[in-house]
Amino acid sequence: MRKIKIAIIILLILIIIGVVVFLGFQKTESETNNIDQQEISEEKDKFEVVENTAMYFTVESCVDTYINYIQHDEKVPLYKILDETYLQKNNITENTVLDNIQAIPQGSDLDIQKMLLVNGKEEDLQKYYVYGLLRNNNDQEINRKKMYLTVNIDIENMIFSIIPNIPDEEVFDE
Repeated sequence: MRKIKIAIIILLILIIIGVVVFLGFQKTESETNNIDQQEISEEKDKFEVVENTAMYFTVESCVDTYINYIQHDEKVPLYKILDETYLQKNNITENTVLDNIQAIPQGSDLDIQKMLLVNGKEEDLQKYYVYGLLRNNNDQEINRKKMYLTVNIDIENMIFSIIPNIPDEEVFDE
């Protein structure tokens, strides 16, 4: 009788361990599937069209500042708003900054065609891709010259930086 009780207790312990292992395995598998689905979803949602009016006009203001500095040959302020990584990568100094930037005739502005928010993991740093066409004051396109910019906005420090020419211009293809 004693051997039967011991056998039943051992059997119950093995069943409990088996159930715990099975449930743990199922939970881990479920979490892995959720992570995979989340990664797929993040990849699809990497870019989103900017719909927040306040942010749209904030980014537009950053672009206007950039264009204004170029048009008035303001080397130092232009140098200061360009992204540090971009400056280093292209060996740009304050003296050579205007030689490395697309010229924009005075009286021209950028007619923004599309603005995308790049979904990133940093909450304080927001990155926007901007695509537009240069136009003069008469609202005519200047040789349909396209312009691509990346605008980085550091929300916490209330500063921005600009990178001319987005590496992947096909981002805006539909």
